[in-house]
Amino acid sequence: MERVTATSILIVEDHPPLRELIATVLNGAGYLVLEAANGAEALGLAQGASIDVVLTDVNLPDTNGPALIQQLHAQFGQIRVVFMSGHDEHHVKAFAQSALFLQKPFTPKALTATISKALETAPSVIRP
Repeated sequence: MERVTATSILIVEDHPPLRELIATVLNGAGYLVLEAANGAEALGLAQGASIDVVLTDVNLPDTNGPALIQQLHAQFGQIRVVFMSGHDEHHVKAFAQSALFLQKPFTPKALTATISKALETAPSVIRP
């Protein structure tokens, strides 16, 4: 019997209510969700996991999203990335050309649509 594994999403968001809301929406959509409050926690969670998409805030308490993604690339190779921020997309795209962007605040529909779009793209290396 073939074993089916769920698509896994690593959420990196330092605001607990938002992180929990995102996790609830993505769990409800059938994704396996890992949650981290900062970059160090995200790196630790990634050690033993197979991650399909990283959904990270641009501004984190101990690092920034692009720096975190660079560390994940160094350890694990290519990865699918969605940055989220209250800043506009042009601010984020200035240092992360090949990632998707989700503008805060966003709706559950926009969240799941962006994750679906990320899964349709090939993993890449983010170069700030």
